[in-house]
Amino acid sequence: MQKYKIDWLSFSVKNYDEEPKNTLDENLLELLGYDFAEEFSTDISGKNFYNRGATISGYVNVYWNDYKSFFPKYQC
Repeated sequence: MQKYKIDWLSFSVKNYDEEPKNTLDENLLELLGYDFAEEFSTDISGKNFYNRGATISGYVNVYWNDYKSFFPKYQC
């Protein structure tokens, strides 16, 4: 059996809703074994064209678009 170490993993999730909303899906993070509210710090900036970010000590980083900052009329 081969063993692998993952050094870097990146993926995007498309939002299919008609109205823009916050694209962070905390349920997806839960499926990956993370508790967003307990484990992540949101004191980092967005990156790679995303306007928000969160991290676990710089080891696990999550970036997403918060459309409230783009379109204030939408309530996310």
